Amino acid sequence: MTEKLDLQALQNGSDIRGIAISTSHQEETLTPKRVSKIGYGFMKWLIEEKELPSTSEKKIKIAIGQDSRLSGDDMKAALIKGMQDFDVEIVDCGLSTTPAMFMSTIYEGFQVDASIMITASHLPFEYNGLKFFTASGVQNMKTLNKF
Repeated sequence: MTEKLDLQALQNGSDIRGIAISTSHQEETLTPKRVSKIGYGFMKWLIEEKELPSTSEKKIKIAIGQDSRLSGDDMKAALIKGMQDFDVEIVDCGLSTTPAMFMSTIYEGFQVDASIMITASHLPFEYNGLKFFTASGVQNMKTLNKF
């Protein structure tokens, strides 16, 4: 995954959002290929910027949750595909809330290294997005561009 992806057009504050389902009015911008690259970049960011160890003995543990949007399952599969080159353990939380995904990083006994919520909040059905969390809170993904 050497091709860089400019996330500026998909960034909305600390989230990444885009059109996940093409309509007669809008073309898909948050494609599975882009989501896979984002997953890859997130793993690189956790290892290089957050300095999380990633070895076969100590895998990085990521929780992924989603809202009920039609594109959620495809986005989750694309994220996991992008992370598969790393020593990572994925916790599939299924239908979740954004606060629950953050709390998965701090609840004792669960404490994943990071979590991702697949949601576009209040936006129309064709949108979807990604929110990234570590125990220190919502993570700003501007640094993903360098990966």
